[in-house]
Amino acid sequence: MEREPVSDKQLPSFRLDDRLAVVTGASQGIGRAFTLAYCRAGAEVVLVSRAVKNFLRCSARWRPQEVQPTFICADLSKIADIRR
Repeated sequence: MEREPVSDKQLPSFRLDDRLAVVTGASQGIGRAFTLAYCRAGAEVVLVSRAVKNFLRCSARWRPQEVQPTFICADLSKIADIRR
């Protein structure tokens, strides 16, 4: 069951302007929810996900005025991906 993200009206003082958030597991579940929340709060967001296709499917539902993250395809359990 997918819940509607918290709106700005519910958390008017929660702002992350001029902050950077790195979200792992960003293409699904709680990672996707954090991505939306951080973007709506004004943060610059970098997303890390192992699966490009899952990320593209997920990002197709985001409205550009709400979410404009940077995407990195990496598996953080692999040293080579971390060093890249």
